[in-house]
Amino acid sequence: MANSTFNGPIRSEGGFKQISLSNGVATDNFTIDSSGNVSGTGTMKMTGATNIVGIYESLEAATKSVTTADSGTTYVFNRAAGVAVTLPTAAAGLWYRFIVGTTITSNAGSIQGATANDNFTIDSSGNIDSTGNIASTGNITIKQKIDNSTFNTGSAVTDTLTAAESGTIFTIDGTGDIVVNMPALSTSNPGITYEFIVTTAVGGGKTVTFVLPGAGVSNWFGALSLMGGTAANPASDVAGDTLTLPNSVVANARVKLTCITDDGTNSKWKAETVSTPIATIA
Repeated sequence: MANSTFNGPIRSEGGFKQISLSNGVATDNFTIDSSGNVSGTGTMKMTGATNIVGIYESLEAATKSVTTADSGTTYVFNRAAGVAVTLPTAAAGLWYRFIVGTTITSNAGSIQGATANDNFTIDSSGNIDSTGNIASTGNITIKQKIDNSTFNTGSAVTDTLTAAESGTIFTIDGTGDIVVNMPALSTSNPGITYEFIVTTAVGGGKTVTFVLPGAGVSNWFGALSLMGGTAANPASDVAGDTLTLPNSVVANARVKLTCITDDGTNSKWKAETVSTPIATIA
C-alpha cells in the first residue's frame, strides 16, 4: 500500500500499531494502546520538546508488594505508621525510587528484597538499617548518634539498651550507680555495638556495670586496659556476664561493646575498655 497523508488528527479508540510482516506473521514494533501507553522495540527520537511524566504511586497502606512491571515507578511513603515494601526477585535493569512524603512517627518504612539478604529499613527517626550495600554517586553525610541524657543525670540510673540504639555513644555521669543492661537475647543481635565515655568520674562506693541478658548463659570477651601506668597492656577476661567500672574510675574512661554471637539462648559480646582503675568481669 502506498503512503497516506492526512490533513487532520487521526483518532482511534483501540490504539495504534506499527508492525513488520515476515512469512505472514505480524510483529508489533511500536504500539499506542487504548489508554495512551507507548511501547516499542525501536529507538524513539524527538526533535521537539518532550515532557515525560514518570509513574507515581502514593503508599498509604501498611504493605506494598512491588512487581517487575512496576520498574521505573516512584513510590512515596505517605503513612505515618510506616509501610513495609517487598521487592520482586532481583533482575538486571529493575529500578524504583522511594521518597518519604509523610513523617514516619511509628514503626518504620522498610524495603525488603525477595531474599533475606536484601533488606533496607528507615525507622521513625530517619535511621537507616541495611543488610546489603548502600551506594551513592553523591555525598553521604554520616553522623554517629550521641546520647548525653540517659546515663548522664547525676544520679543512679538503670536502663536496658535496644538494638535500635546500636552505634550510639553514651556519656556517663558516675555520681550515682549506673546499671546498663544489654538487649534481650535475639538471633538478630550480632553486630550491634555501643560506646560509652565517662564524663564525670565514678563516685566513691559507686560502680558502672554492664550486664548481659540471661544470667549465666552469656559471656563478655574482654580486653581490659589501664589508661596509664605500668599495667597499660590489656588484660584478657572471658569468664562472666557482668562488666564493671569500679568506684573512683576517672573521667575519660572508655567502653566499647559489640555482640559477636547470639543464638537466642546464649550470647558472646566483645568488650574493650580503657580506664583507671582497670575494669573487671565477673
